[in-house]
Amino acid sequence: MVLYMRDKSKQPQEGTGHAADHLSLIDLFSGCGGFSLGMEWAGFSCRAAIDFEKAAIETFKANHDGVPIALCKDLTKFAPEELDSLLHGEKIDVIVGGPPCQGFSKARKADGANHGENLVPDARRELYKEFLRYVEFYKPKVFVMENVPGLKTAAGGRFFTQVQVEIRELGYRVIPYEVETWRFGVPQKRVRQLLIGTRHDLPMFIPEKYIRPTHALATEPQSALLQPAVTLGEAIGDLPAIAAGDEQHLRSYDASARDKHVAKYGDRYVGADPILTHRADPNLTQGGTLRF
Repeated sequence: MVLYMRDKSKQPQEGTGHAADHLSLIDLFSGCGGFSLGMEWAGFSCRAAIDFEKAAIETFKANHDGVPIALCKDLTKFAPEELDSLLHGEKIDVIVGGPPCQGFSKARKADGANHGENLVPDARRELYKEFLRYVEFYKPKVFVMENVPGLKTAAGGRFFTQVQVEIRELGYRVIPYEVETWRFGVPQKRVRQLLIGTRHDLPMFIPEKYIRPTHALATEPQSALLQPAVTLGEAIGDLPAIAAGDEQHLRSYDASARDKHVAKYGDRYVGADPILTHRADPNLTQGGTLRF
């Protein structure tokens, strides 16, 4: 887990004119807070985050010190009424989150599979219901649930159909939308499945109208009109190398490395000092070093 000390001067400030200036959100299955970070940069106000992993919540707190509530809780046992009490009945406009993906991932091999004849039972496939429990309680204007594309095919597509039926029963329109992450500046060639819900009293959400790629691969026709896709080297190539099994959790950021990096790639990222890292896995020795 990386504790990334971001440059807060890069964040949108109050009164910048964003339509989202006063919209509040909660982040469920929050992890270390990447979803909240993006929403905050867009002008939203995160009021609470919940995740089961202690390290994830510690990281969340380190990077989101303006969020009043960040809890290490099991969402199957922590009711929305309990969170509402901590928030003193505050209205929530948006709910975001990513229920665990292991029960849907196509990459699963070791203990069975999520597809086909080797399908194994996995209780984590049902955790989306906890997300919808909070949607039912708060009745936000909009929610965004994130998962892997395997959600569409796991168990023959049963869960993909089931979750949409349950969303509609709560009074929401639902739009499935696949995001190719590299088209939005993420240095990964991954695809993510979003389920975007809007309340029936609001206009229908049309992804093509509001979601526009910002980056493109150099080989793509639209590359001249968009920013170049961010490579992994550009994103983390200035960070110090970490040997497998390295126990040093705190290390200084080399400003001269940043200067060289900016000269090579341009100023499309922010640096930090100090840098906090987790322990490098001693088994990951291929390639010699790890970078975080």
